[in-house]
Amino acid sequence: STDVPIVGCSTSEASNYLPDANTNINCLYNEGPNWHVAVVGDDINNDGSLEFPFLTIQQAINSSSDDDTIHVSSGAYNENIILNGKSISIIGEEREATVIDGGGDFTVVTIDSFATVYISGFTIRNGQFDEDINSPYYQKAGGISILNGSNATLNDLHITENIGLGYNGGGINCSSNSSDDISTIHLSNSLVDQNWEGGGIMFSSCTLL
Repeated sequence: STDVPIVGCSTSEASNYLPDANTNINCLYNEGPNWHVAVVGDDINNDGSLEFPFLTIQQAINSSSDDDTIHVSSGAYNENIILNGKSISIIGEEREATVIDGGGDFTVVTIDSFATVYISGFTIRNGQFDEDINSPYYQKAGGISILNGSNATLNDLHITENIGLGYNGGGINCSSNSSDDISTIHLSNSLVDQNWEGGGIMFSSCTLL
């Protein structure tokens, strides 16, 4: 008789080890600190290693720990990423060729909950302001929002074609709900242009370094 295929990794050291597997798939071992993302990646069957990259930046963020580094290969990534308090580095292969596109729906990059983040080498575009329903005064930018005591170092970015609301910043919004939790931003070697409804950059309870 023919055995029923049980797909999995038969190597016990792998993170996706399945002792009953009789049909082998990629054996996954990556636990950081380096994570890789590519447009040919896979969030379900890969482990974010150089050999088996993830498909989305958000999956790499979710898998990472503080002080890890995410390396993103050139290509277009249609995402709205949220750091969720992670203190990590996210590095694109080349600024104009590595694009995070917000799809015109929400903020492209949200840095919140006391995160400390280094982001470099991306075009960040096509974001739409995101309203906080619990505080109509408190809005997010279309491109990048740095919120609630978070710290962001932004280098070699092109932030363009994002839409804010009123004075809340089309490209970048750096702000805090409380004067006790001041956010900080260090912006260098970057181009912020062609952002609408709120201009390029807005600071409130934010320190520009």
